[in-house]
Order: sequence, then structure tokens, then C-alpha cells
Amino acid sequence: IDAHFRDGDSNKNLTLEIFKDDPVEALSKIYESHNRFGRSNSKIEASKEQMNVGSVYGKSITLKITTPERAIDNQIVPESIDEGKYFVWENDGIFYAIPYANRYEINGQVKQDNKFENEELDRIASSLKNIDEIKDVDYLS
Repeated sequence: IDAHFRDGDSNKNLTLEIFKDDPVEALSKIYESHNRFGRSNSKIEASKEQMNVGSVYGKSITLKITTPERAIDNQIVPESIDEGKYFVWENDGIFYAIPYANRYEINGQVKQDNKFENEELDRIASSLKNIDEIKDVDYLS
């Protein structure tokens, strides 16, 4: 499941990826399915390390996608490097991933986007509940 949320009053948005597969494999497949701008020959490298956000124990997974120089519509597009960081945690065999930082480099120019600080990630991750925890909630009261 790939869910996108956007705050109408700001430029902040949240993407939540939910899957059962291995996190690196699933996130790589999600990237490949988007196949932006003819990146079919991109090289994807992944690394992971322990990361705890508040009371949520998980991993930071970094995907580094290097796309070689290519021609699109008779124009040469230089090599680019897209590096995304995801906070990933597991609950009852289901993985949840929130991208929290991104770095994009093309022609030596770098654009960095740190979407969420640890405090914000903690609030988001802690707010997600299992269906058993909310099934008897009366929202009308």
C-alpha cells in the first residue's frame, strides 16, 4: 500500500509505504515501478542500520539510485544520483516505511530535502494503531 498525505496549508507531505516483503526489496520495487524519466538502467544500492524513533524500534534504510547519462527526446540528460532515507519498522509481520530525507544530485548541484525530524517521525509512527486497538471506537460520541 502506498498512501500519500498532504497538508493543504504547507509544503509538507507524508508518504507511508506498507508491505509484507523484505523492506529493501519492497522499497526497491516501489522505486522501479515508478520508473521515473526512463531510469530503467539505474543501479540501486541499499544500506540499513538500527534506528529508534521515540518508542518505535526500527531501521533506517538508505536507497541510493544512480542513473547513468541518457538521451530523452533527443536531449542528453546527465548522470544523476537520488538518495532516499526511510524509517522502517515492523508490527505483526507488516512493515511500515516513511521517507524522511532525500538528496538529489545532477550536474554537481545538490538538492536536499529533510522532510521530518525524529520528533515528528515519533509522533507519526506512534500514532499508527493496529486494527484491534481501534475496532470498538465510537467516533460519534
